[in-house]
Amino acid sequence: MSFLSTLGRMTLSTIFIQTGVNGLQNSGHVAEVAEANDLPEPELLEKIHHTTNVAAGLTMALGIFPRLSATALLANLVPATILAHNPNEADGQQERTAQTVHAAKNISLVGALLMVMGSKSDPDEDELLAELRADLEAELDADPDLDPDA
Repeated sequence: MSFLSTLGRMTLSTIFIQTGVNGLQNSGHVAEVAEANDLPEPELLEKIHHTTNVAAGLTMALGIFPRLSATALLANLVPATILAHNPNEADGQQERTAQTVHAAKNISLVGALLMVMGSKSDPDEDELLAELRADLEAELDADPDLDPDA
């Protein structure tokens, strides 16, 4: 992997690591959003959200399964953006502008994560994914009731 790709991955990770650590130390906001959207176990969802940001951010920064890490961050970022940064639900022009900026920033992060996900594969990551695929196929062969196509 090129120096620029590594540097880009490391700098991209900083927003996820920083917000995850901050959220674990100062919890509340994500739980409030989860509760306002009638999601179950808001406090647990908040811990999962922030822990995912820290863990996947660190592994992506370190180049440990970066495509898988970017996928986890993307799966964490998209619903958070939809639920927490909807400019149409903001009170007043100032908050609407702030939510629009947050949503645009997150859309940019989605683009960066997609670039990591589409980057040249890592042989170790390919091996892990092949093993997971083989394990899943073995499970489906052992229990045909698990196969959604059956």
